[in-house]
Amino acid sequence: MFTDRDVYLDQLVSRVSTARCIDGGGLGPLGHTGVVARVVSGQFFLIDKGAPDEDDSTYSACYRVGHSRVVALTRDQLADSSTAVVGPAARWRLENSTTVTPLRRTTLQHLLAACGPNYDTLLDNCWNGVERMMARANRRGSTTDDDADGSSDDSLLDGPMPWQAKLAFGVGAAVGALAGFGALFASRGGHR
Repeated sequence: MFTDRDVYLDQLVSRVSTARCIDGGGLGPLGHTGVVARVVSGQFFLIDKGAPDEDDSTYSACYRVGHSRVVALTRDQLADSSTAVVGPAARWRLENSTTVTPLRRTTLQHLLAACGPNYDTLLDNCWNGVERMMARANRRGSTTDDDADGSSDDSLLDGPMPWQAKLAFGVGAAVGALAGFGALFASRGGHR
């Protein structure tokens, strides 16, 4: 059992929600994100990547690995996405939620491992960590605990496409469309 400041990582997760930082940490939709995991006991934990170390002391319990951390949250620190008025203690707005497959033993340790300890602004940031954690929570299949250490035989390529790949794909599609329109325009004698 892993523990640091009263966070027990072997707790089973029943629900996972993406969460956006309310009090800063980015520009609008480009803000800092993480996931809020609800464990079987009903307690809430935020798992995120890239938050400054000094922010850890603002939470009652914290476990950190590299640039990723798990912190205990109270219900007052959360705001629902449908709530227009946010309480003064709210720091995280819940967005998309998923119920974790009960047969798939997902723990806080699994989600923290999926988030990853390393941070890179362009290639492995909070958004990438959220995508991997949500993929881990949504994963169907084996009911064994073969990846209890957070590792898995599954390739990262089997999960969701990272936002960087989506952006590159979108840019490539746009360039291809423009080239096609240009060729069509040129073939019709559009230039005079």
